[in-house]
Amino acid sequence: MIKVAVIGAAGRMGRRLVANLMESNTLELAGALEYPGSPFTGQDAGIVAGCGASGVLISDSLDQLLLQKIDAVINFSTDKVIEASQSRRRQLQRRYRNHCVECRRPCRIETSGRQWR
Repeated sequence: MIKVAVIGAAGRMGRRLVANLMESNTLELAGALEYPGSPFTGQDAGIVAGCGASGVLISDSLDQLLLQKIDAVINFSTDKVIEASQSRRRQLQRRYRNHCVECRRPCRIETSGRQWR
């Protein structure tokens, strides 16, 4: 099984990703992240997604997520998930991307709900 973490796990697309991972025979939900202070922090990602308990609690700590044994990271979050400010968001995205590269873990960064100016 390929262990996958989802950043933005409680959002519309994140919930769908969690559900798909739970239904998969080859992929396993191994981590879930939301923004600091999210009302979903500490809740089971599968229950939040509406598909039953997964045993994976939603964290608001990027460091905690990156310490887990995961094979791939999918970041499908809005700016709010890892944004205290624009520079902080870039710093954290760069950090987790670099961590994935160093550990030879694939990562995918997507977003939804972005207001382009």
